[in-house]
Amino acid sequence: MQRATKLMELLEESDYISLHVPYSKSTHHLLGRAELKALKPEAHIVNFARGELIDTSALRAMMDAGERKGRYVCDFPDEHIQGHKLVTTMPHLGASTEEAEENAAGMAAKQIIDFIETGAIVNSVNFPKTVLDRPPHAGARLCIVNRNVPGMLGLITSTVGNAGLNIVQQINTSRDEIAYNVVDLGVMPSAEAAKKLQDDLKKIDGVISSRLIESAPEKIVPRFFVVNDDE
Repeated sequence: MQRATKLMELLEESDYISLHVPYSKSTHHLLGRAELKALKPEAHIVNFARGELIDTSALRAMMDAGERKGRYVCDFPDEHIQGHKLVTTMPHLGASTEEAEENAAGMAAKQIIDFIETGAIVNSVNFPKTVLDRPPHAGARLCIVNRNVPGMLGLITSTVGNAGLNIVQQINTSRDEIAYNVVDLGVMPSAEAAKKLQDDLKKIDGVISSRLIESAPEKIVPRFFVVNDDE
């Protein structure tokens, strides 16, 4: 196997081209007229990525002129190539198969369980991705949603420190106007201390909500606290 360092070099040597890139300004017509001419006439193209990666107008003209004899296989409807004898168009159903639906449902359930048990956020529409591995010696996890404004992290950690609680580790992430903090504490505070901590957090202007997750050796017990009822 030889590694190609330039696209044209790869195209000139290939018998099959399979596209696996996202569509953007830089990949628009990744295979344009010049690239299609560089291909061997009998080379086949498989495109299950995005239809706009190929200049299909140029491709059709070259197929009609006999310059391109290889097949073009895709799953995108395209007026330029539809019905051509060298084109095989398949249904675009990859995300709707029985296996895909089952995997998606399982993945969604796992992500919700992870959020409830650990505060982890993955694939959220309006929250930042936040994943923090939980150390075995942590006694509790504090998850805080707040406005993404300067000084919030310092106020939150100071409040935790003033409560006499040691921070084992923490992560702060943000997206647009929302920030999310996950703070692991050395011990699980008593019910009275936990309530006072929540009351103190509530006094911080910009804190929207928080919850405390207790970690026991054999189980994880979520304890929910809504800090600001007006939000």
